[in-house]
Amino acid sequence: MAKKPKKPLEVETLKHDAVMHKNIPTAGFGKLMDKIISDGDRA
Repeated sequence: MAKKPKKPLEVETLKHDAVMHKNIPTAGFGKLMDKIISDGDRA
């Protein structure tokens, strides 16, 4: 016998009123990449 379909889960979204900065992951690696390039190391 087939199972009854499950009810969809309810998910609550949290939002912050005052966003201080945008999340740009690659920008966080800028200083690290500058150091690696200046040291001549390879990743």
